[in-house]
Amino acid sequence: MIPYDELVEPDDPNQFIRITMNDEDEDATRTVAALPSTLVDLGLTVSTGRVVDFRSRDSLVEAGVPGSVPLVYPGNLRSGEVNWPRSMGKAQGFVSHCDKDRKMLLPSGCYVLVKRFSAKEERRRIVAAMWTARASIRSWAGACACG
Repeated sequence: MIPYDELVEPDDPNQFIRITMNDEDEDATRTVAALPSTLVDLGLTVSTGRVVDFRSRDSLVEAGVPGSVPLVYPGNLRSGEVNWPRSMGKAQGFVSHCDKDRKMLLPSGCYVLVKRFSAKEERRRIVAAMWTARASIRSWAGACACG
């Protein structure tokens, strides 16, 4: 049994649950806790993907359909980059049919995409990739629909 104050630091105003498996995890936790700024302090925000593919079936299309934008899946994140399109058995495009759909798109820009969950078999539990305006121009121009 793990004591509560080892899972949730008593002085943590956010009451984050921290589960460490080994000394390396504990070192990483201490390093992050010692950082002088929060994301908010740096003017950064965090958001989950806006498009949920199984709720947006009518808007999913194959890659390269005119008027569509890339739908980025966790499987597209590889080696710090967005590998798109990728053979993965899913439609990887999203087309906005109405204003409601367009509100789900992110403007072209610089983003860090992070997998919320990673397979145990992956070398790293947190997998991230950069999505930049330049990358979006290479794959598709314009917005990005992150699912």
